[in-house]
Amino acid sequence: MSRRERIMEGAAFYVAFYRRNPHVFAEQYLRLRLKLFQKILLIMMNLCSSLVFIGSRGLGKTYLMAIFCVTRCILYPGTKIAIASGTRGQAVNVIEKIMLELMPNSPELAAEIDAKQSKTNGTEARVVFNNTSFIKVVTASDSARGSRCNVLLLDEFRLISLDVINTVLRKFLTQRRMPRYNELTEEERNAEYAKEKNKLLLSSSAYFADHWSFTRCMDTLKTMVVPDRKDFVCSLPYEIAIKEGLLDPDIVESEM
Repeated sequence: MSRRERIMEGAAFYVAFYRRNPHVFAEQYLRLRLKLFQKILLIMMNLCSSLVFIGSRGLGKTYLMAIFCVTRCILYPGTKIAIASGTRGQAVNVIEKIMLELMPNSPELAAEIDAKQSKTNGTEARVVFNNTSFIKVVTASDSARGSRCNVLLLDEFRLISLDVINTVLRKFLTQRRMPRYNELTEEERNAEYAKEKNKLLLSSSAYFADHWSFTRCMDTLKTMVVPDRKDFVCSLPYEIAIKEGLLDPDIVESEM
């Protein structure tokens, strides 16, 4: 076996391992120390095609979404991720977490990102990777028509109009990630593409039961137990944030 073949075999092994264990990749490559609930959610985000995450304030929902976006873009070259929120500033927070918090702590991540092409300003926020993956912020309105992505992330999705989600944003997920398989026939390529589903990820703080976001949670809960469906819903209260040291109990008591 030549040196190149040994390198490629080793790369294939580690990529396969990290795709199965994205939390290990985040800890080893991004140099992070993750909580147990963060590890579980990263695994489920990578496995599921539809995920709803309801978390209390202070739980780090946006930070966790930033970790997933980076992990996905590195491990799956050519990934296109679109982020939308009730306000554009909220969506830009994910980009800022990547550029200002994750990248300075990981030289490996800094080497993956094209700093010249990446922007964090409000009018054009995006992270561009050297392997052709990218993360961009889109406006949650009718003017966003025409964008395409493989992963659609809706941060604080309860603040987005349900009509905009159904008629504009969900239409983004019409394009699959299409890696360049040099040694596969067209039929084999199409079979490989079909294995990898596009993803819709929704995160938000809790809201009233008469709101459409609660209905979405309950619908996802019903399909979560259906065989062959890859849906997942998770709700974590403020007690988790306090237990993990992410939220000051004194602040919670003063609010109460």
